[in-house]
Amino acid sequence: MENAQKQNCSYWEKKAEDQYRRARYQESILSADNAIQLDENSVDGWWFSALSYQGLNDASKALNALEVVVDLAPHFANGWARYGAALQKIDDSDAEALDAFERAIQIDPDHETALTGLAELYRELDSKDHDDADKEIYVLSRLDDIQGGLTSNQLNRLGILYYNSKRFFEAIKYWDRNIQFNTEFSSLFNLGLVYNHPEVSQDADAVDIWRLTLKHHPDRTKVKDNISKLLPRLLVLAEEALQRGQTVLNHAQWYQNYINPFELLNYQDDQLIDSEDIDIKKIQKLRKRLIHELELEDGHIPWMESLFIDRSKVINLCDELNDEDKRSYHLHVFRNKPLLNFLTCGEHQHFIVDNTWSPLETLEFLEDTKNGFRHWLSEPFSKQFYIVITKAIENEDLAVIEVLLDGRRWIDPSYTEKCFENAKRKIDLQLEPLRNNKQESEKKKPTVNKLTNLLNEQSLIQILNLFPTFFWEIQDEAVGIIRNVAVSSFNIHGDSELAKEILNLTSQFSFKSEESNRRIQEDKTAIEKIIQEEKQYESYLTINEESCNVTRKGVRQGDKFISVDSIRSVRWGVMLSGNSSNPTHDFLFLFKSKDFVVIKFQWATTKSIKKQNEFNHQVIEAILQYIIPSIIENQIMQLNKGGSINIGHCRLTAQGIHFESKGLIFSKPQFIPWIQATFYFRDGELVVWNSHSKKVKTHLSLRDVDNAFTLKILKEHMC
Repeated sequence: MENAQKQNCSYWEKKAEDQYRRARYQESILSADNAIQLDENSVDGWWFSALSYQGLNDASKALNALEVVVDLAPHFANGWARYGAALQKIDDSDAEALDAFERAIQIDPDHETALTGLAELYRELDSKDHDDADKEIYVLSRLDDIQGGLTSNQLNRLGILYYNSKRFFEAIKYWDRNIQFNTEFSSLFNLGLVYNHPEVSQDADAVDIWRLTLKHHPDRTKVKDNISKLLPRLLVLAEEALQRGQTVLNHAQWYQNYINPFELLNYQDDQLIDSEDIDIKKIQKLRKRLIHELELEDGHIPWMESLFIDRSKVINLCDELNDEDKRSYHLHVFRNKPLLNFLTCGEHQHFIVDNTWSPLETLEFLEDTKNGFRHWLSEPFSKQFYIVITKAIENEDLAVIEVLLDGRRWIDPSYTEKCFENAKRKIDLQLEPLRNNKQESEKKKPTVNKLTNLLNEQSLIQILNLFPTFFWEIQDEAVGIIRNVAVSSFNIHGDSELAKEILNLTSQFSFKSEESNRRIQEDKTAIEKIIQEEKQYESYLTINEESCNVTRKGVRQGDKFISVDSIRSVRWGVMLSGNSSNPTHDFLFLFKSKDFVVIKFQWATTKSIKKQNEFNHQVIEAILQYIIPSIIENQIMQLNKGGSINIGHCRLTAQGIHFESKGLIFSKPQFIPWIQATFYFRDGELVVWNSHSKKVKTHLSLRDVDNAFTLKILKEHMC
């Protein structure tokens, strides 16, 4: 009985399928219902019921059936795809439809219905979330691979997604593909926008594509405005580049990568427009004359300067005119004189923007993928560009380099590396002095001036800033070197201010990766915090209308300044005089440099003593934080070398403190080893005594004796 029921169910399932295939949807539904009555878990029964309801445009019943299908067959990709499509038609069901489509492609990554549905939903949601953008890019890219192409709307959408994700060269690829389909405004205009973006900086291409846009959409004022904004800079750049000459190549480098048969034949005809206008008999006559001239001139062609060519090559080149495609290619180059002169002599006029003209005819010919012109042109163009850009870098011709990078590199993307291969090597070699400075900075304190000179040497920073984003690897290395030198300035040499100044040099780089920008910003924030902490003890006063301060950099009084590392002694103190009930407080601070420069802060007052004492303590704190450590370091260095230091009547050595104590008649030499030296302050004096013999002691006035205060600190280092 059970087997018979299964057989009956299978019969109705097959009947439902057959009726559905023949578009007999009502009958298919009845057959599917019979199968379901026999077996409520009949996936095929529910499936063909759903498909038939969809065929009848009954979305509600189709959806109910599909819910059962995906519940019974959770690994059925087509079921999830149909379920998603059904949900997509219902208001407020986008999130559920999205989930259904995503389940479908988890099961079958190449399911076209699910991928197409996802692409539509992602676009409708238009999320700014980066992860969602990547999902939409993945979906459209899979459709591109599976279907062998995308619709115009999908190509435009992919361009937008890549542009918003700052993957500009991918955006160019898809918008460029789209204008091969049609000349709709959005893709043409967007292509101009991405060419004009600072990280792409192909402004000649932007002007060309916007002029092409105006050809098809002449009333678009926004396009005209964009061109007007770009032209002034480009026209100035054109003038600068042409002042450097027509070409950076010498005569010996001409005609290395391309010779045009029409130019070789000296074909003269202003009416020559396409291959059909070519006079074959004229070609044959010119060929005979050319070979005759070649024999007379021993390989030299009079009308082509610097060209020496053998007979066999001439014949091969002329024979290319027998090939319909190559004849068309050579003719197009021959008619575009700036392109011809670049390919033959390296002239940079091809890359220069004119006030009114753009090579739109060539541009449209390039965009026609069926003719193969771009692919044919890529080989000679990339080889010539390789030579010209390398020579321009060697000459430090910044204007020429800039126009070469402004666009009109008419090649297949696969040839891009060939164009810049040697340029990268050249710039990489220019980084060597920077790399060496990075190593030196770990041993010797770097300077901003030296780094600035290295960045300007051979116009390195200017050249790096001209090159587009696919040079980021080199640009990021240069930025990383500067950052590492800044880190060494702080970590090894303890100079936070220098580290900040060196980090600021990275702002000269126009192109930095997001990771580099993040690290630099973190470093700047950390160093700024450290600098603020270091500055917290700085003291600023005005004494007798003169600015006086003690900072981490040194001591200043008006125009007079002593740097921290130049200060050799300091003393300070307060002296009371006058009326005991209201005494005068005389504050003194005195600094001396190794070059005998003296700075003296002194003021006396009987008023606001509490406030004046606060000023006094601020200056003392600044001295202790910034000045004393430098003096102590210098003293320790002298003592460790076997020298001695005089502080008042005391002579210090590495062993201890030497002085004389006065008796009634004679003075007696005294010595206190560092380990036995004890100190305390009393009434403005530093008392020094021997912990093993309290009779051995002496006094030094903190106000009157240079570096008296340092004695106490020195003991901590000498024991």
